[in-house]
Amino acid sequence: MSMKALVALLLFPVAFLTLSAQQRTSDTGQNASPTNSDQQLQEPPVDVAPEPTDPVERALRATRNRLQNSRNSLPSSAGGSQRSDLPSTRRSRFDTQPSGPPSDVIVDRAPFRPGTRREDFQLPVSESDTILLGSVSKVQPYLSEDGSNLYTEYTVSVEEVFKDSASLFPKKDSVIALFRMGGSLRLPSGAVVRTDVHGLGDPPVAGHRYVCFLRYDALGYWFRIDKLWELRNGAAAPMDPFDQALVQEGRSQFTGMDEAAFLNAVRDAVKRVGAPR
Repeated sequence: MSMKALVALLLFPVAFLTLSAQQRTSDTGQNASPTNSDQQLQEPPVDVAPEPTDPVERALRATRNRLQNSRNSLPSSAGGSQRSDLPSTRRSRFDTQPSGPPSDVIVDRAPFRPGTRREDFQLPVSESDTILLGSVSKVQPYLSEDGSNLYTEYTVSVEEVFKDSASLFPKKDSVIALFRMGGSLRLPSGAVVRTDVHGLGDPPVAGHRYVCFLRYDALGYWFRIDKLWELRNGAAAPMDPFDQALVQEGRSQFTGMDEAAFLNAVRDAVKRVGAPR
């Protein structure tokens, strides 16, 4: 046997093992996300927002940053105590970042009440104290006060209010703030801090319109997102992993529904519950 043939024979198993390892890594990466949503890390990083000059706005920002500290890493209720029906979060076991905001967070959604079908939660009217149609005009990530968490605030211009049981009286053309954990932030040094959240579905995008199912957090004067439906190309598109799973199973009642029909379905659902507006 020639020397070239011997070398080729010896190198073949190494090349095979390398390709197999790369394939396993690729497969693991494809299966790491629980849904085909969770595209947050594809969003470009946003620069740190300038410090507010208005004293009231500066105090509000300090409060919101403090609420996101590690001891309050989950959205707080209006009463300040932890709700038992809120989702729980944990760092991904693949997260190697020892300190600061985690690079990956897994959200375990709160279980459905006994007797509740997943289909019944497509429009969570009873679970939400505020339901509205709005467009996202601004997306801004922030670090918590202690630097342990990254969250994103979404500025939403209100188009229509379907439910207002918290008596907040948002009106057409008014502006509100939504928030959720995670985001991508470029620090003044140029370094980028990212937290990818798995389990909440796609994050809102600036310039897009959504029907928002929300809960008001009086401590931060803002809203926690329960669920979003995007109005995309004149039709309803699911953002929540539960609703996306129903699409895969062929059991989604609202996906692809014409925008006008979907908005009427939301109005009818609110009326059936008998919620105040």
